[in-house]
Amino acid sequence: MKYFIGSIMLLCTVISGYSQTLKGTLQSYSGDKIDHAEIKWLGDVIGTYTEEDGTYELERSKVSDKLLISAIGFYSDTVEVEAGLTQFDIKMTPIRQLTEVTVSSKRQDSYVSTLQTKNVETLTAHELKNAPCCSLSESFETNATVDVVQTDAVTGTKEIQMLGLKGIYTQVLLENKPDFGGIGSAYAIDFVPGTWIDAIQISKGASTVVNGYQSITGQINVELIKPNKGKPLYINAYGNHEGRYEANVVLNKKYKSPWSQGLLMHASGQQNRSDHDHDSFIENVLRSTYSGVYRLFYTGDIWDVQLNFTGAYDDRKSGQYAHKHILDDSEGLYHINQTNKRFEVFGKAAFLGMKGEKESFGFQWHAIHHDLNNFIGYRSLLANETDLLANLLYKNRIGNNNNTIEFGLNGQIDNIKQNYENMPLNYNDRTAGLHAEYAYSNKDAHSTASAFMKNFGIVAGIRLDNHSQQGWFVVPRVNVKYNFTDETILRFSAGRGLRRALPFTDYINRMANNRTWVVQANLPLEDAWNIGGNFTQSFTLKERNGQIALDAYQVLFNQQVIIDMDESAKNVYIYALDGKSQSTTIQVSGQYEIFAGMNLKAAYKYSGVKLDYLEGYRDAVFVPKDRWLFTAAYKTPNQKWMFNLLANYTGKMRLPDTDGIPESVLGLNKEESNPFWRFDFQTTYFAKNFEIYSGIENFMDYRQKSPILDHHNPFGEYFDAGRVYAPLNGRMFSLGVRYWLDSPQTK
Repeated sequence: MKYFIGSIMLLCTVISGYSQTLKGTLQSYSGDKIDHAEIKWLGDVIGTYTEEDGTYELERSKVSDKLLISAIGFYSDTVEVEAGLTQFDIKMTPIRQLTEVTVSSKRQDSYVSTLQTKNVETLTAHELKNAPCCSLSESFETNATVDVVQTDAVTGTKEIQMLGLKGIYTQVLLENKPDFGGIGSAYAIDFVPGTWIDAIQISKGASTVVNGYQSITGQINVELIKPNKGKPLYINAYGNHEGRYEANVVLNKKYKSPWSQGLLMHASGQQNRSDHDHDSFIENVLRSTYSGVYRLFYTGDIWDVQLNFTGAYDDRKSGQYAHKHILDDSEGLYHINQTNKRFEVFGKAAFLGMKGEKESFGFQWHAIHHDLNNFIGYRSLLANETDLLANLLYKNRIGNNNNTIEFGLNGQIDNIKQNYENMPLNYNDRTAGLHAEYAYSNKDAHSTASAFMKNFGIVAGIRLDNHSQQGWFVVPRVNVKYNFTDETILRFSAGRGLRRALPFTDYINRMANNRTWVVQANLPLEDAWNIGGNFTQSFTLKERNGQIALDAYQVLFNQQVIIDMDESAKNVYIYALDGKSQSTTIQVSGQYEIFAGMNLKAAYKYSGVKLDYLEGYRDAVFVPKDRWLFTAAYKTPNQKWMFNLLANYTGKMRLPDTDGIPESVLGLNKEESNPFWRFDFQTTYFAKNFEIYSGIENFMDYRQKSPILDHHNPFGEYFDAGRVYAPLNGRMFSLGVRYWLDSPQTK
């Protein structure tokens, strides 16, 4: 049986090469673990970051025996490691060591990697705690790069936006494996609670070719808690006064043998039927959501294997209510009923027995099935998807550690069925592809290379794919980095991306109306180029660290499938654009610790999205040109209390044209939104094995007035619940608790 299980596990998958590794723990002299510190070999490109518990693991270098360690709040240090050592624990000295004052490590809740050539921002589990709630779709509240917006007044869907475009143009990965696409893009990210997440990496602009051709605006990779590294028990419970509740349990078991297993469980719901603006439609969608993940890991000397099972069930009801706030199915009321069922099994396998020090070989795969049933008023959308994916990867160095090359083969079968109001629209996509990606990086201060090459890095890749509809196409991508100094970094990227447009499920949030949908036949794949760059300047002022960053990116579509609600007040048109479409995003951000424990972040983002509608070249709808983000986080000297303040400004945005809609129906609705501020506040109390957090969301009580057009006549020709641009719920009070066990459990 043991060998049978081992054989099955070998089919599951991505890989790392065989070499001697160095492991250890990084901590202060007072015994505090130091997380997210950078550890790298002096004069080599090999490096890593410490985990939440201060542990690290990295390959031994062939060109250096000295480690360079950097952590905010501590003096950087260089230490020599004796040959043959496999375990090496390190202690660091705080920048300020005052008598009778305990100095602990400074957490980097979010950071930009200085090791990677690509422009990657990492949000740690600590950063996700700075906002009280709740799922992956709500995990970017404190982040300026990714926006979270509520899209309509009745379906309860929240959408992420990046570089001014819908989240469907961002490739979302689950542990570096494509996921959350297809018909699951509307809801699947709601099924992953923040409690499960170990870290999120946001890659802006052109990304790697390894994960496929689908990325257009960038990538978001979600890393779940690992059973061999996570806490044995972690519990999170949350509730607010509007009747929303959430419970999460994470169980991990690590054995003395190479085996470990984990179980991640989630249940959430919404009970209260609130109608703040008295239009007979409830703002809080009634919902019940259940999801879970079972993880089985084998970490041996030769094989590193994972097997994962995930499942989710989601049920939502909203719309009009009858008397006494009870939803009533009686004829004449407008109701929304939605169910999602999703199951996935995925795996990874890494062979660690390759001869080369940098050589690696691995395999990753998944099988996903998603059922979506939506009943909106008297209309219905029925959809299901079966997605099969397999990736084979090989990586090795060229000559020395500065040059690496990676090759891969992948195949994908994606069977999608959609039927909206007896309009079937099905796709049976078959894709086979191969890729190659070269990376160069040289940080060897004693190298004979030129000064330019010592500070230069490049990742250049190309894909060749054959799609059952598109045929053969080439996807090139390149990322370049140059370090003027250790504190001054310039990055540039360019690349192509394509994706399958799904006219109905891509725009579920635009279905809460009575318009007639007109969909062009034989829609092509969407095709775009992403070009941009980043400039980052780190600095130290009064012995405190800060950073300023400038991002500028432009997405240029060769072919885009768009939704047009301007041409007619009675129709929705979906068609392939015959003309220009582009998105231009400029973002300036900065952060600084103004005094001990007090961190400030500020960001401004401009988004200009224009495209050729049937009526001409004009701004896209529901995209604000201006956004501001301010956050302030203060942790008391005794490390017992944390206070977080979040301020979000959303500027004006164009709304769909109102030509043809009578003035008596329009009311307060117009063709341009009002700018608004939203403020959130949270307090967290820290104890040894638990945290209690409470918050006030939208504490200035800003709400959009009259969000539903012609709510008195929900089955009339002008009814529209999709003209939402601001919060619908007012001030909200919440309370939550986190509890965990730190003691290891071994057998």
